[in-house]
This record gives sequence, C-alpha cells and structure tokens, in this order.
Amino acid sequence: MADDCAGLIAGMACRGVCELAPSTRATYIASVRAVAVRCLGEVEDRATRCWPLLSARAMAWAAPRVDTRPAVAAEAFEAAVRDRTAPRAVRMALGFAWDTVSRCSDIVDEARGHGTSARGPVLLRQMQVRPDPGGGFAVELVTRTKTSRGRAVRIVAHTRRGSPATHPRRMGSARVLAKWLGDRRAAGADEEEPLWRKSSGEAVVTEDIVALLQRHTHERVSRHSIRIGSASAAVAAGLSVAALATLGGWQSQEVCRQYVRQALGGHV
Repeated sequence: MADDCAGLIAGMACRGVCELAPSTRATYIASVRAVAVRCLGEVEDRATRCWPLLSARAMAWAAPRVDTRPAVAAEAFEAAVRDRTAPRAVRMALGFAWDTVSRCSDIVDEARGHGTSARGPVLLRQMQVRPDPGGGFAVELVTRTKTSRGRAVRIVAHTRRGSPATHPRRMGSARVLAKWLGDRRAAGADEEEPLWRKSSGEAVVTEDIVALLQRHTHERVSRHSIRIGSASAAVAAGLSVAALATLGGWQSQEVCRQYVRQALGGHV
C-alpha cells in the first residue's frame, strides 16, 4: 500500500513537472515529496521510498524546456536602477541581481529547509563587505537558493574591473551596497531584519523587482528576465560563456548558454 501511494504521487508529480522550466523543477519535486512523506507516515529522508520514486522518475520523464523569451535591453535595466521614484531597496536589489547574474528570487528570499517549499526574506546579517584578494572589495550574500539543496551558496559582487568574476557591464552595486550597509549598521539596524527593506519596513519581494523593470521596457518581463538580460549583455560585452557560468553559478556551460540571447532574441 505504501509503495502504491508513493508511486501514484510520483506519477502525478511527473505530469506536473513536464510543464515546468528546469529551474523550478527541483522545488516542485521537493514539495510533492513532502506530501508523499506525510501520506506514508515516514520520516522525510533520502532513504525513504518517496525520494527515489519522485526524483528519479520525474527527472527522467520530464522533457527539458528552454526559455525562449528575448533579452530585455541593458538600457532598460540601467534606467530602472536610476529610477528614483522607486524604493531604493528595490533598485539596489535589481542592480545586485544584474551584477551577479542572479535570479531575483535567490537574492530576496531564502529556502528555509531542504525538502520544503517554505521561504523567507534574506536577512541583513547574510550580506557582508569583505576585502577582495584581487584588489578592492566585494559584497557577499550567503544564502540558500531553491536549487542549492539546502547548501549555503555565496553570491558576490566585486568592485575590480577586468576580472572574470566581474560583470563587464556592471551597475556598480558593490560600492552602493557597501555604503548602504555601513549606514544601516551604524544607525543600529537589527541584523535579523530583512536585507532588502523598504522605508515602510516591508521586505522587497520578487514581484517588486519585476514590476520596476517592466516600467522601463515594452518586453514582457518575468522572474527570469533579469538573469537572461544580464547574461546576454555580459556575453555581448566580451565575457566568455565559461566565465559567465562561473559568475552566475551555473553547473554547466550548456545550461548557462540557454540564458544567453543574441540581439534578435535567439540563442548563442
């Protein structure tokens, strides 16, 4: 009975996973696995029947989907970051996401545990300014993304020019953030408050960043638009795909290349 229950839920997961982009597949599988665990009354662990059924079957059956949206022009990002009618925290979050070729969801909220869909805002204590061995300094965010399987990852913006670790068309987010962080901490900010905090006290969410960028382009903007636009601009400015994969934290150049668009919206 337990095996039948897990198998049924695995089949349902596979049907849903086929309709999802690769970047959201792991989160979906984790959520469905958590339901299967509760149905079976088992401890959520890789040794349970749910894990191999859901992970192996779903990943094997689901055909990869390639995001075909065209890249939003770099000029639209620059205009959005300079838009003083928008909350400062939203503008800085967009600039940091661009400079680090990150998903905006990865920098504004954090997975609260492996195998769950729970997320919460990234906190002030998670971002620090540190010296850069290559010169200058770097701003480093330590967080757990939806694809890091519970492991902490470092998202870093540098100030030094000409390095493979620096976006060739960077927005200068490292310097802006270093001053902002210093001012907040000098004023006695609570390290447990949201990192990207609006003047109202509310935490910035992904939708805030997407809405800001949408105000400055006619292209349809989605959560992936920031990463697609940043990756495309970096390669167009001369950064190799290999260096881009390292900068953006992709596990392979093949996956990274799917985010890069040519001027007319094709793949490189």
